[in-house]
Amino acid sequence: MLFLGIASIGYYIYSVIDALDKADQSVIYWYLIFVFIGIPLVASGIYFILIGYKSSKEKNYTVIATYSLGALGVFIIFLILSGIISEWSADNTGSERSNQEELQKSPAAGMHHIEHIEINEFDQNGFSFTVHFSEGTGGSYRLEISINEGKTVFLEEAEEIELAGFKTEVTRYVSFDKLFQKCFDEFQSSNVYVCTENTGATSFFTLESQLFPIRENQQSINTMSTGSAEKTKFSLDTFTKEMEVRVNHFQLIDR
Repeated sequence: MLFLGIASIGYYIYSVIDALDKADQSVIYWYLIFVFIGIPLVASGIYFILIGYKSSKEKNYTVIATYSLGALGVFIIFLILSGIISEWSADNTGSERSNQEELQKSPAAGMHHIEHIEINEFDQNGFSFTVHFSEGTGGSYRLEISINEGKTVFLEEAEEIELAGFKTEVTRYVSFDKLFQKCFDEFQSSNVYVCTENTGATSFFTLESQLFPIRENQQSINTMSTGSAEKTKFSLDTFTKEMEVRVNHFQLIDR
């Protein structure tokens, strides 16, 4: 047991040194099981050497040696089960990594993505913004737009668009009536400050756009590994009265 424990720890040290000059250094983590096995084996080996030596000299240690052998059997079973569980966990992690690599090599890796989003024009009634797309594989995409103030989401929209493979852009318009519609239904009894009647406020909003490719079966690939997102920010000076949020000033904020 002593030599087996030393061998386990030595194998881990060798594996770590061998992995230092390689791109994949995951063995430094995954081979830690050899250290966790090696240290108890070394300790157990030293213990049984001492017990064996004592029992050969004194009969009182014979009973202790017998119980220790039983404990050794339980310990060996525990090590075997730990090894099986660790191997299963490593296999699952390796499988997930392979799936991610395959996903990155899939056509989604060459899809259109959002280069940037900008607010073009604004007036007393609303503002327009443009989403710019890179070159990519043409096809159907889902474009999601959201406007929020901190964690409070004022507007969420999604639409399916067709992109043809070259750089392009889409422009959309958001009216302030539409932006603040929730103030008079969903947020009416809330503590959202900009929605409070007879109150003036300066609020900071984030306009975010997300783009996801859609497979042939019309189910979008809604994952961070295949989608893209960009955002821009702006502030509004408002005054709220019954059934109306009047915008007095619109200010773009550097991203």
